[in-house]
Amino acid sequence: MTRAKTYTLPVGTEDEKRLQALNHICNPYTLDFLDRSVLDLSHKVVLDVGCGIGMMTAELAKRAGPRGKVIAVDISEEQLAIARNYADKQQLNNIEFICLDVNSLAQIDVRAAFVYSRFLLEHIKEPYHALQEMNKLLKQGGHLFCENAISYEAMFCMPESIAYSDWQKVIMLQPKLHDTEFFIGKNLYNHYLAMGFNAIGYQLQQPFISNVEDRIQFHLVTQSKTMQELLIEKGYYTREKLLDITAKAVELMKEDVLVTFPQYIQIIGEKA
Repeated sequence: MTRAKTYTLPVGTEDEKRLQALNHICNPYTLDFLDRSVLDLSHKVVLDVGCGIGMMTAELAKRAGPRGKVIAVDISEEQLAIARNYADKQQLNNIEFICLDVNSLAQIDVRAAFVYSRFLLEHIKEPYHALQEMNKLLKQGGHLFCENAISYEAMFCMPESIAYSDWQKVIMLQPKLHDTEFFIGKNLYNHYLAMGFNAIGYQLQQPFISNVEDRIQFHLVTQSKTMQELLIEKGYYTREKLLDITAKAVELMKEDVLVTFPQYIQIIGEKA
């Protein structure tokens, strides 16, 4: 597992199961919001920035159709290999995969009708520069769709549990571990206005995580080497304590509980 200099989460094959869980949890809400925005992507050029393992990329490719094209960008060759394999299994031939840092998007010679990014901006050092780079690749009348974190405090588990509250205390430290604007979702609407976007549509989401395996994988993030090293280095926890907290949270996820994903914003704007 590696970590990119401009990206604060681990990337690579070891993170595949967590990313699969994230897609299972969020993709239905992403596609529903896209449907209700009444955007026709057929025959269009679509840019998926920070595509990860490519599950949303595949959905966008289906909507673009054989006469459309999706350009999927990610910083991890390992994750792009997973994404390519996923696309091949679904016989999707209209996707171009590019390994590139988000702040180097200017290297792509394209004017897209639709640019999409999810849970990327909160993990990079220069999120507003990245937004400007996405905007530059968007043609007039095109649409920018971002999904980004608003709050970890809004997460909850019912019935209440000490195991969950201990885990939540760990995950809520994540914004303190990185020099990034972790809850950038709160500022996206104003930034869309500043970039001159029209017809801005937005809503908040906070899904329940109903699938047990998805719940387990989401809560295992506190056991990642990257997060553990930073928490230990900054003196918040010992490794033994983190392993204990994660193990108890995972056992809780196997029980009959209601547990939520973090709160995040979905926002689509039209380029003037």
